[in-house]
Amino acid sequence: MNQQEKRLFDLFIKESFNNDVLVRELRLSDAEVVYLQQSFPNAEISCIATTKPQEKRWYKVKLQAAKVPQYV
Repeated sequence: MNQQEKRLFDLFIKESFNNDVLVRELRLSDAEVVYLQQSFPNAEISCIATTKPQEKRWYKVKLQAAKVPQYV
């Protein structure tokens, strides 16, 4: 992911987990999953769909111990 993609993805994550939401089901690409794991090493990320339509899969993401970046 380039810097612009990372910044947009950070904004997407911040919006997805606002208002103290700690668990979400998100449709993510492989690159987004890797970036999410690097950004939130304490997050629990599990694939909930094995099909791969349009290069994205559904994941259950728990950010209980993780913190969303404040700069976004």
